[in-house]
Amino acid sequence: MKVPRTALLATAGFVSLCVTAQLHAANVNRPAEYTISQTIAQTNPPGFGAEYVEQNRINNWTANPGFEPMEDYRYWEATGSGEDSTGVYVNVSTRWYDTLNSGFHDGARYRIYREETNGLSSTPRIRKVREGIVPAGGYIAAGWEQIGVNGLNTYLPNTDATDDAYIQNGATYYYSVRARDTKGNWSAYSPAAAATPQSGLNHGPRIKTVNPANPTVARVYSIGSPWVQLVALGGSAPLSWSLIGGALPAGMTINAAGAIYGVCSNSTQTQFTVRVTDNAARTHDRTFTAFRTAPAGDGALPAAPSNVVAEANNGFVNVRWDATADADIDYYALYRSYAPPGEHRQCVYLGAGGEMPKQGDLVFLSKQWTGAPPVETRSVRVLGLQSDVGWNISGAGVQKDILPHPGVVPAALSNGYPGVSCLKLSSTTNVEFGFWHYQASWTGDTWWCTRQLLTNRPYRMECWVYGQNLSSNILRFRAGPYLDRTVTGVVNGAWTKLSVDFFVTSWVNSSSSVFGPGFYFRGTGTVYADNAVLYDPSDPRGPCHLRSDIYDRLWKPYIGPPDATDKGVLRTRYMSETFDHVMNPAVMSCRRWDVNYGASTEDPMHIFDALQASYDSGPTPETRTKPWITADLNWCEEDYVNLVEYLAGPAGTPYGDMRIRDRGGIATPWVDEFREVIIEMGNEPWNTGYFFGFRGGFSETSGRTYGRWCDYIWNYVKTNTPHFSNKIKISLGGWAAGLTTNGFTGAARQECPQATYIGLTTYLGGWEAGQGGQIGGTIWTDQGVQMWMVFNEFSGRGYIDRIGVLRRQMASMGLPFDVLMYEGGPSYLMNGLNGVSLTAQEQEVSRNYGRTLAAGIGTLDFWLYGSYGGIREQDYFTFGQDQGLWCSHTAVYTDYRPHPSWLVLMLCNNTVPGHSMLVPAAHSVPTYDLVTTNNSKPVIYTNMALSSIYAFRKGATFSVLAVNKKLDGVHDWQDFGDGCTPMTVHLPFSNPASITLYKIEGDPRETNRRQLNFQIVSQAVDTVWFSKDFAVNDHTGGRTNGLPPGAVYLYQFTGCTPDALPARPQVSIGQADTQDDPANGSADDHVRFIAFFDRPVTGFIDRAGDVALSGSALPQSASAVELPGSQGAAYRVTVSGMRKAGTVTIAIPADAAQDASTDLGNDPSTAFDDTITINYPEGISLLEWEFPSPPDGVPQNPNSSLNHACILPSYVTNGPGTADGGGNRYYNDDAYAISHLNTAGLNLNNYVQW
Repeated sequence: MKVPRTALLATAGFVSLCVTAQLHAANVNRPAEYTISQTIAQTNPPGFGAEYVEQNRINNWTANPGFEPMEDYRYWEATGSGEDSTGVYVNVSTRWYDTLNSGFHDGARYRIYREETNGLSSTPRIRKVREGIVPAGGYIAAGWEQIGVNGLNTYLPNTDATDDAYIQNGATYYYSVRARDTKGNWSAYSPAAAATPQSGLNHGPRIKTVNPANPTVARVYSIGSPWVQLVALGGSAPLSWSLIGGALPAGMTINAAGAIYGVCSNSTQTQFTVRVTDNAARTHDRTFTAFRTAPAGDGALPAAPSNVVAEANNGFVNVRWDATADADIDYYALYRSYAPPGEHRQCVYLGAGGEMPKQGDLVFLSKQWTGAPPVETRSVRVLGLQSDVGWNISGAGVQKDILPHPGVVPAALSNGYPGVSCLKLSSTTNVEFGFWHYQASWTGDTWWCTRQLLTNRPYRMECWVYGQNLSSNILRFRAGPYLDRTVTGVVNGAWTKLSVDFFVTSWVNSSSSVFGPGFYFRGTGTVYADNAVLYDPSDPRGPCHLRSDIYDRLWKPYIGPPDATDKGVLRTRYMSETFDHVMNPAVMSCRRWDVNYGASTEDPMHIFDALQASYDSGPTPETRTKPWITADLNWCEEDYVNLVEYLAGPAGTPYGDMRIRDRGGIATPWVDEFREVIIEMGNEPWNTGYFFGFRGGFSETSGRTYGRWCDYIWNYVKTNTPHFSNKIKISLGGWAAGLTTNGFTGAARQECPQATYIGLTTYLGGWEAGQGGQIGGTIWTDQGVQMWMVFNEFSGRGYIDRIGVLRRQMASMGLPFDVLMYEGGPSYLMNGLNGVSLTAQEQEVSRNYGRTLAAGIGTLDFWLYGSYGGIREQDYFTFGQDQGLWCSHTAVYTDYRPHPSWLVLMLCNNTVPGHSMLVPAAHSVPTYDLVTTNNSKPVIYTNMALSSIYAFRKGATFSVLAVNKKLDGVHDWQDFGDGCTPMTVHLPFSNPASITLYKIEGDPRETNRRQLNFQIVSQAVDTVWFSKDFAVNDHTGGRTNGLPPGAVYLYQFTGCTPDALPARPQVSIGQADTQDDPANGSADDHVRFIAFFDRPVTGFIDRAGDVALSGSALPQSASAVELPGSQGAAYRVTVSGMRKAGTVTIAIPADAAQDASTDLGNDPSTAFDDTITINYPEGISLLEWEFPSPPDGVPQNPNSSLNHACILPSYVTNGPGTADGGGNRYYNDDAYAISHLNTAGLNLNNYVQW
């Protein structure tokens, strides 16, 4: 008896014995053969859309041009509640990761909700239990704050620190010290000490606490640019510095002004002590260590410092303490607070009235400031990072604020939407001062260069100004290398609009100034400014609206011809934008509060322009893209009501009138301008590490709360406005890894019956959960390039099929839904994201893979299979130029070359809009075995198809899109030759009037990054070469041997005569696409066929005899499964139970299936190839690998490496086997198997042989 085949797979740290169960032998040279039916798989699947985030999409190069109020949203889940003499409070984490302080949200609006049953149903729903205004002093966020972003840290042997960070005289500060050892262990907080700085307090000089970086060896440090410039606070001038102990780094000197300079000659550790002495002979010492080596750690927790003393001075506090006894202290960290430790707590007082909050309640706060939150309500940890106005302010000593407009606002400014506030700058010295952005950089700077001004265009800088006791009337306009011009005209006591025009002809280079745009004034006094913009005055849409050239040149060609129907979506995300900002006119940009960086700009594409971008895409609702608005889950119920009123309300309603104003007097509601408007409830609500979500995200519990919240909101909307339209479609955010009825996605759908859609993603690998990580890895290889092209085979197809399973499950529960892909396209690894660390070279490999034609082919194949599987909308992430990773085009200064993944989608949008997808069947495809890793584990994906086909029809026009997913050359341990694939397609029509080929082809390894290697080209194909058995060859636009490697060919046949369908269904039999003939039965004792009906049928394989078996191999049984997406027209038939080598033939008798529409039975089958030969070079094989529970009395060997019972394969050359009645059994009448195994290791000699 021959030993059965096994495969031993060994990699680093991984050894596994795997029994080979390969379905068929891979064959890269197998020709491709397909049949196209007239069965419609999907009716009019929409075109492909994108998220519109191109950095230059808005005609304005300033951010926050209107200086509108600051807004902030906060959300928590209550950890408890209580009531004391002050009132009712709810416990939440008000400090927000040490960024907020008490008082920050005083005066905020709060809303509290609860999940509970209503007595009529056992299903919890959301109920608002309380709302109101946080009273003065009601926002409590008292605790120890780190002083500065990096902390105020003191290294041994020093035991004091000087704090002057945002100190206000008259305020009392509490201090505590912690010790940190070299193992990273922290001590407890020390007992507190308090100090109240006051003007006039002066205990002598105190050296400011600094920890300088080591000097660079051999670098020259001068007095003017020293290694360290020591600074002391307090004392009486003059101050003098000296070295009193130790030694400076070799080659360095300290002068009396406290500068340490020279040329450091080596990196030997050295410690030195400096002293500062004031005019009254008072001193302060501090010790520094250069090239310091931390002491060895012992692992024990350090003791807390003791005897802390806080010394108040004028504008600063010096804190000193006694050192701990631990020998492994790395440094001490100083903390401060506005409250003593006994008053440290986090809660929000709620004022009078309302129910007592409970643990788990949903707590929302929202607050608006005209200017900025007071400094004392923000943590000192982040104050140094924060902006108050959203612009950079220049000028020493300049005071800034945002306030209501002074004086009389003229009609011209009033008509230009001044909003409610403007910027105020005041200077007491005669200096240049102003406000500016950093908005551009040189070519090659991959982040900032995207904001360069497009060349060969006119531009205008413009600003409204109002002087108040301003000593100069000049305004200097600066915009990097483009412009530096001064004008006069600032008027004291009156608003005036000043502007300059200029023309841009060149891109910015590395030697150019890149600061700007900026607006600068001079003198003493005060100036107010508003609506500060930089824009192209030749654009008919005007400033702060869509840029027409970007829209017309880049967006419109992507979405398809103007009169094309069923265009895709245009998605705009408002995932952290306040509702007022979104609804404001474009120039009135609100500022959003970022807890780390303060005043931040919000999305410049306001809702009017988001909707207008879809409106301008076609002349009728049927020909326009669908607007897709992602709403912030922080928005309140009234915000959603107002949004619906803006979309659908009539004249005479506040938001209906706002829409009419925005549209220049057009009264038609937005909902009447589109097929539908999609409102997505939050962005990735499961992904709480980055976006808003409930209950920690990811889980069923999180999904249920999220679904209930969405259901509550839309119940409220429908109850509180008569303007809700059925053309407003609600989409939930789903999670690709939660595709079960009790996962996040299914749970959310169950809790929100009103949702029409669920959003998922169609990313290729990269960061996406469950998609196998970075395709191709982080090393550039042909194997990696090949892997991108077959992504749909090893990952995408199964993902789409799983979505289909969930949809069917949910439909059976009375909760059907359609799927929208809110993001998709090539994905990447990113250094620092999800714990991934990449070198610059590895990041570049990841970036380049995603820009290749191979990535484009993988994207197209995956997305088309998604459409075939019923996905309704697919949204490319993102429509924008190279700024990081996810983008559609190269940078502006390279003329916006499209990446191949964008091009292939554009090809479909322009050739088959409004066409229905047809069901194809594959009879033969080239394949290979993909050996790779998944989550760092080795894996083999067998029989990856190297070609794909998709077919479309609209009336008498048929289109066939063929994809060759093969890379030429030697890779993946085999020779792929020139990469061409012979291809034949059997067509369901004849007599086309014309044939046009649209194609994208070239080396799949290449990109458009450095030159335009790929674009869509078209050519006419002479109809003389038409055949119903259509071949791709040199006569039809390909090569003599078929479809070139990495090619996308779309053949469009117009004026065709479709084949007439007989009254009764017809069915043809062919071998399955990857079936070998002859087949190796010793490797796989099954053969597979495709039964292809000419229309959808029912009842196939629901009774014996639906498949007739014959042949010399004596097959015993057949089973069939419908191919996903085929609508009941295509089935894979698997035959098994062969008794010996020989032939296997199948036929489908009359009436085995019934027409799904007429119930007429089928005619007997015809055949492409209904016979397969099967051989058994190693005897007939029985191959099982099962893990049943051992029967009673059969113990598991405690030394066994096999932790389950298993059935091993036996090979039989003479039968039959015998049954011994002890748990062993017959198999297929003649095979004897071991049902349980107790062994310390699997040895081939354990296999039964006879």
